[in-house]
Amino acid sequence: MIFKLIAPNKLKILLSSLDMQMLGVTYDSLDYKNPETKALLIELLAQGRAQTGFSPGKTKLFIEAYPEPDGGCSILFTALTPAESDSFAPKYATGPVVFAFTDIDLVIQAAVKLFQQYGHRIYKSSLYRLDHEYRLIIHPLDRADQVTLNFLQEYAPIVGEGEIAAAFVCEHGIPIVEDSAIDVMSAYLS
Repeated sequence: MIFKLIAPNKLKILLSSLDMQMLGVTYDSLDYKNPETKALLIELLAQGRAQTGFSPGKTKLFIEAYPEPDGGCSILFTALTPAESDSFAPKYATGPVVFAFTDIDLVIQAAVKLFQQYGHRIYKSSLYRLDHEYRLIIHPLDRADQVTLNFLQEYAPIVGEGEIAAAFVCEHGIPIVEDSAIDVMSAYLS
């Protein structure tokens, strides 16, 4: 394990594939909702604090994990200012966006790449079957710069925005994966 203090408010932890094996995790098994992942992140944060002096205080932490080519991963802990904390809160997500895919293979390809590159920019996502198409509903956290939307538009067009468009799909479509479609497809189909 390598601990680097990148800035006073940012700690980077590099885990090799051997570190991951010793910890009993893989990049794909990391899940912020999982108690084991949370315990691991708390332990890594404590080690990082001890080794680098990283001191986020009582501010909220933004945690990002990225796969490394050697089978390990890098984890970034960023202490947020109160203004930044508000911008990452789910209540500020601007609403769902609906994409229409004609091919399930394209849905899977887009989901896997989206998770790998921009998974931290998605609050939640659901996949439905509707009228011989697949409708992916995402709740992006980055509407200001639209990185996620631009990325997905390379695979499928936007066919609706807002709560009403999402509710229509939920009411008339057949649910395939609700709330965590991007994560589930990436975990099981990549």
